[in-house]
Amino acid sequence: MTALLAARFGTRRRSLVAGFALGLLLCFVVHGGAHAQPAPEPPYTLPDGEGRDLVQFHCAICHDLGIVRQQRLSERIWNEVLNDMKKNGAVFTDEQRAAILDYLAKHFRP
Repeated sequence: MTALLAARFGTRRRSLVAGFALGLLLCFVVHGGAHAQPAPEPPYTLPDGEGRDLVQFHCAICHDLGIVRQQRLSERIWNEVLNDMKKNGAVFTDEQRAAILDYLAKHFRP
């Protein structure tokens, strides 16, 4: 009888130890993985200037500002881009559009 109890206790103890070890491993993976992830990149910033806030507001609704920063377009092409944006639902006044075009043509030209 004693041998039977010892065998059952030993099996139960091994199961508890294995469960505890598995739990620790899971915590390490979950928390270790969370800490191992790279920090998110800061949002793209645009150069200071008149029209910057309008570009950030109107363009960032649909586009990552990194896209804007990558472009090096002439004023004529930026004008076409703004026409396309307007056709696709962008909402800005003529005055806002002029300020956006001036800003983009000045800061993101070829």
